Amino acid sequence: MLVGNDTPGRKPVLQIDQRGALARYEQELGEERHRQQERERVLWERITAAAPFALTVRTDARSVLDAPLRHAAAAIDLLTGGRRQHPAGRALCEGITHTHLMPLSEPVDAHATCHRCVHAAAVARPADGPEPPTKKERRELERVEAGAVFTVEHTEGPEIRDTSEQSRSPGGDGR
Repeated sequence: MLVGNDTPGRKPVLQIDQRGALARYEQELGEERHRQQERERVLWERITAAAPFALTVRTDARSVLDAPLRHAAAAIDLLTGGRRQHPAGRALCEGITHTHLMPLSEPVDAHATCHRCVHAAAVARPADGPEPPTKKERRELERVEAGAVFTVEHTEGPEIRDTSEQSRSPGGDGR
């Protein structure tokens, strides 16, 4: 077993037990980092599969980090929220008001790592597309998809019935 060296000016020597613990700790950190990257990749694949527009991933060409952030960019203008604009070809984390534009690299074959870009990609819609459904409209659409709503054609016109709620009339016809 090695003993710590307390001589001034010299680094202490790690004991053998400490070396093993440090190696196990570094291995666990690496495994956790790998699991986190896999979760991010799966999330990105789900977002791009659900998006009605194509997204590319590009790195910040000016980055001085060891591993530059990977940003999402779309080929069309997008909107998030009520009115936030995201111009085509620019990182989604960059809004229309940025004065210093982020120079982006050519597209890379990887998932986006910029959390703001990932969030914007998940909620973005085409600028010329329809407004997203309201909370009430979303509930109605979910009920239709679940098969709880159907349409009956009458001579007076179509009647939409919701079978998810029990009828309150004595005849059971919902009137």
